[in-house]
Amino acid sequence: MSPIHVRRAKLDDTQAISALFRSRVSVWQRLKSDGRVEDLPYEALTIYERWLHGGAAYSNAWMSVETGAIFLSHLLRGFGLPLVATLDGTVHGYAEAYPGSEPAPFGKHLHLSHLVTISENEDLSAALIEALTTYARDLSIERVTVAVSNYDTQAAAFYKRYGMQPLSRVRRYTLPAQTGQSFYKVTEHRSADPAQIEGWQMSIGRIESARQHWATLWPRLWEAV
Repeated sequence: MSPIHVRRAKLDDTQAISALFRSRVSVWQRLKSDGRVEDLPYEALTIYERWLHGGAAYSNAWMSVETGAIFLSHLLRGFGLPLVATLDGTVHGYAEAYPGSEPAPFGKHLHLSHLVTISENEDLSAALIEALTTYARDLSIERVTVAVSNYDTQAAAFYKRYGMQPLSRVRRYTLPAQTGQSFYKVTEHRSADPAQIEGWQMSIGRIESARQHWATLWPRLWEAV
């Protein structure tokens, strides 16, 4: 097999990265006004309808080349670390990580949010993880973290092979809500500088990392969508 080369992603890679994410969607659908769902070709959906297929994995932006280009440009301006793995110059894998600093037990870390390869090729995954750990080591980052669902034993075993061990467990709670009335004032926050959340931790609702939430959920980034 040709040698695997890992490098930082560039805007020209948007089409290939989007294709990797879209390959994981088995059915493209539209929710009709009467509540029924219809299966449609990808090309028949609007950008927003494609966006909805990203699900809870924060991969919405990669469902279209248009939104993928916006998001990749956002990452390349310093909001995250996008890496691609290539074979013979063609992109076959993608990793997306976010450097962050949170209270213990996370500390200064590099959080891996996406690891996508063609045909789930483990050699590509290994090359991307090795590149991430090298990046973290060069910047004196204490650890590389990743979120794994409790039921996903296969993913847990996969990351264990690369030396990753359980660090923290997130529990799900259902709380009763009480009807009430409150008033609040909204002030527009224009600065997207992630330095503002240095040392912050999402103690409630934490699924990925505080830095990833900050980078992916920034409202002004998706006003056009």
